[in-house]
Amino acid sequence: MPRTLLLVLALAAAVKADDADARFTARLAVQEAIRQAEDLLKRDDHQAAVAVLEKHIAHIDGNRRYLTLLRDAYAGHLALLRKAGNEKQAALIQARLSILQPAGSPPAALAKEEEAPRPPRRVVLGKIDQKQHEGDPFADSNRVQLPGTAGVISRAEDAFAGRDFAAAGRLYEEAEQAEPGSATGCKERWAYCKLARVALTINGDGIPAGEELERDVDDALKMTANPKLEAFATQLRAKMREATAAITVRHTPREGQGWALAETANFRVFHATTEEKATRAARLAEAARTALAKKWLGEIPANWTPRCDVYLHPTFVGYTRATQAPAASPGHSKFGYEGDKFVRRIDLRMDDPNIWLSTLPHETTHVVLAGQFGKHHLPRWADEGIAVLSESRERPGMHTRILPSARREGPLFRVELLMKLDDYPDAKRVPLFYAQSISLVEFLV
Repeated sequence: MPRTLLLVLALAAAVKADDADARFTARLAVQEAIRQAEDLLKRDDHQAAVAVLEKHIAHIDGNRRYLTLLRDAYAGHLALLRKAGNEKQAALIQARLSILQPAGSPPAALAKEEEAPRPPRRVVLGKIDQKQHEGDPFADSNRVQLPGTAGVISRAEDAFAGRDFAAAGRLYEEAEQAEPGSATGCKERWAYCKLARVALTINGDGIPAGEELERDVDDALKMTANPKLEAFATQLRAKMREATAAITVRHTPREGQGWALAETANFRVFHATTEEKATRAARLAEAARTALAKKWLGEIPANWTPRCDVYLHPTFVGYTRATQAPAASPGHSKFGYEGDKFVRRIDLRMDDPNIWLSTLPHETTHVVLAGQFGKHHLPRWADEGIAVLSESRERPGMHTRILPSARREGPLFRVELLMKLDDYPDAKRVPLFYAQSISLVEFLV
């Protein structure tokens, strides 16, 4: 082999080794840039995130996570530049952002909304500066379509940029449930959405004793160390405590083996537990009654006469013995006319782990809606669909997730039949009945 060829081959091998080292180093740098950018975006430092990401853009080789972070960084930086009036730099960032989210016309389904947009409902969020989140919202038609949870996160970020905090919060939750950890880089914005939801509920529906509201505040505080959000959470807790304390509960001690009694304006809670738990049940029922009546009936009815009786059974044994209900049932409600008076009763099991978040609100919904149609009952599909929507946010999805497989494996209820059912269907079809009832109510709402 000629000496010159040997030299060329040796040089080529050396160059190849150097290239491999360089590529490996570049990949490490890209991953480190992603980590730094995620941390910076958590602190809303969009300008620094842009600088970190652009520095290594020549080596990303189409890394989708890198491009998504860069898009988010550009969007946040653009909003701040426009707020500061720096139009020259804003135009440059807008041009780069347009590459990552190409312009396009809105989908036909959105055309009507585009022609007659409605302003978002204003929610006062304490001293938090909402304007720091305002910017150029990502339109659905302009968004880079990403697969799986990346696409859901993209939609959540778009909704947040458009200040639709309710939709953004739902999408962050959806992504996190589908792929734990996928919403880690958005935790501060997700926390903001949770607190916004609590504020909207208190201001709009007035349900201060809602167990889920307390959980939202707790979850938000676990996601962020932002002093502004922590201060706002403290304000919300104070409002909830103040409103809850306004619900007066009067206690009558237990005598012998009888029931102790906790009374409010509209409920009598019979129990064999602590006064603290009885108070919790009474206040939650009163708060739920107010919120549900405002939401579904448009006004709060006059105080009930007679009041609704709530029985808190310590275990399923006493519950089934007293009510003849199945042992698997967590609770139930009964209502109807006795003479000229409309009587309401709720029986609950204290060993039910979902009593506060789901079962008590569910059964309270039934008694709030009952009696609103003369001697007629609300149609079964509407009654159950609405009641499940009063439970914790995870519960409706636990029912409706069977719908795709049910549709593949057998016939669904026709809407005409579903709406005419006077009672529950055969036991085998009860899960499908609940799933379709919830889906129909959600659609109509």
